[in-house]
This record gives sequence, C-alpha cells and structure tokens, in this order.
Amino acid sequence: MSSKALNTNAEASLTDRTEGGRLPWHRHALFFLPCLIGLTLDLVTKWYMFRYHFDPLRADPNSEDYAAQIPEWWISGIFGIQTATNPGALFGLGQGYQWVFALVSILLILGFLIWLYCYGGIRDRWLTLTLGIICGGALGNFYDRVGWGSQPNYPVEIQYNVRDWILFNLDGVQGFNPWPNFNIADVCCVCGAIMMVIYAYRAEQKPVSNHSETDADQS
Repeated sequence: MSSKALNTNAEASLTDRTEGGRLPWHRHALFFLPCLIGLTLDLVTKWYMFRYHFDPLRADPNSEDYAAQIPEWWISGIFGIQTATNPGALFGLGQGYQWVFALVSILLILGFLIWLYCYGGIRDRWLTLTLGIICGGALGNFYDRVGWGSQPNYPVEIQYNVRDWILFNLDGVQGFNPWPNFNIADVCCVCGAIMMVIYAYRAEQKPVSNHSETDADQS
C-alpha cells in the first residue's frame, strides 16, 4: 500500500464523515453532551450542598460565628462534605482574581470552539470528548465567579467566590491533610487535563507509526 493511500484511509477513518460531507450529529453530541452533563452535575450538587450544608453566618468574616463550616464525613476522616467558598482558581490557587479567571474561562471556551470547528479538532473523537468535559467544568466555576451562584443572605465578601463542597483528607500526608476543598467542576477540569495529556501523547505517536508503516511497505 502506498503512503498516499495510507494517509487517505487514515483521514477517512478519522473524520468519520457522512456521504454528504458533514459530520454525523453524534460527533457534535460528543462535545456538547459531556459539557452539559458536567455543568448540570456541578450546579445541582452545589445547589443542594449549599442549601442544606452551608451556614452563611459562619462564612461572614464580620460575624461572631465566623468559622469553618462543620464537616460531615462519609468515610471517617478521609472523605466527606464541607462547604467552602474559594476566591481563586482550581484548589484555591490565585485567590482574589475572580473576574480574571471568569474572563479566562470565556476565552478558553471560545478557543476550544474555534479549535473544534475552524481547525478540524472535532474530527478526533478523543479530543472532542476531552474539550467537552473541560468546558463543562469551566462553565460550572464561571457560573459562580460572575455571582450567579450567590444567594441574598450570603456575605458580600463571598458573592463572587466559587462554591466547593468535596472534602478529602489523608492524615499525616503532607498536602493532603486536608486537600483543598473542591467541586464537580474541578473534577471535570482535572480529568480533562489528564485526557489532554493522553491526546498529546497519541498525537506524537501517530506520525512515528505512519512513517514506520510506510517504510515497511516500501521495503
């Protein structure tokens, strides 16, 4: 088989296009569905946890009751619920720059859409799924950073903070005692980042694989 034919077959398999030249509907769903599921899970869990496990007075630095929220352990001392608000980015990094991170989230999502639909990224299933998961997480935390997750009884100081509720702790392990509280959106972003590393590794291996197959064909 010639190198040209090999590349043509690989492209046809990758694009998975219909006879009309358009991508099938499920390729678009591979991006938008994980994005919607991740966003929905994040917002619903935040709403529930902060409705039933959050005391605004304990979150008000001007209140006599100001203190950390009371944790509820599902696995004693290891995993549970503790609502908290985060003025920074993932796992509390870069605190105090909510609007900067909100803007970065929008630019990130726009960049992903351009990558998918203008530069052909949507032809790759793994990349499409990865970007959908990351966008779901980015939208979930963006929702909080612009104040949409805030309630009228929340202190002014936390109205634009990200709502976290997952508590993870490993006694005696530095950095995990406890791990900074997080949420479903953070989980989506981390999983998506790991998947992106896998995608980059696969992309590096493809030219090597095609080259080796071509050499074998010519020999």
